[in-house]
Amino acid sequence: MNKVILFCLLFINSLGYADLPNFPFITVTGMAEKEVAPDMVNISFHLIEFNEDPKKAMSVIFKTGLSVIKLAEHYKIPKDKIISHAINKVIKREQNAEYTNLEIEGYEVQQDFNIELVDIKNFSSFTNNLLIMRNVSGIKINFDTKNREKILHNLVKKAGMDAKKKAENLAESLGVVLGKVYAITGNTGFSSALATFEHVDSNGLQGVYFSSAAFVPWGGNSSNLFTPKNIKISKVVNIIFRINEQ
Repeated sequence: MNKVILFCLLFINSLGYADLPNFPFITVTGMAEKEVAPDMVNISFHLIEFNEDPKKAMSVIFKTGLSVIKLAEHYKIPKDKIISHAINKVIKREQNAEYTNLEIEGYEVQQDFNIELVDIKNFSSFTNNLLIMRNVSGIKINFDTKNREKILHNLVKKAGMDAKKKAENLAESLGVVLGKVYAITGNTGFSSALATFEHVDSNGLQGVYFSSAAFVPWGGNSSNLFTPKNIKISKVVNIIFRINEQ
């Protein structure tokens, strides 16, 4: 068995993966997850306006930005939870059939915002008011928990235990002796030549966007958005174990 594994390693190295371990090894992926009730939400969006006159476009974005800040103040959102990015202006030109730029049609001005709602009870009302604002577009919603770091810390341990158990079972099924850990990563996988690793967000968080958020169809002047009961937090670790000679 060891001869077969060593032969595989030599074959892989001949393909150009010289950075792989030069000894028999097993790679495993361990995973742990937990469902928790969200207690905060991050809302990102951008303000956008197109106009032939760049001054008018800038004026609209400026006034809309003030309205957004006023809305945040109404819900007592701290200023440090409101992030406003630099304004971006793009020239829009006419194009002919050969996609050659011609005369200027106008100017598109855009400004990105990111607001963190630490009081999730205000989510539905705040978002409804944001939705009916002119020039507000691209709303994205991510529910989160204030205890994320603590939860992830515990999930790393469980994911590591899961990986070790998988490695032990794999080694037993192959009739080899599992050795010590050679390498471990909690963000990305190792070389694709080693294994196919499931892609997960580096923070282990499930993203929830407005397009998939639960809501009731429009009635009157607002919609009835509500928060999910639970969000799933997960962590993945990839580990390389040595295989000891018997």
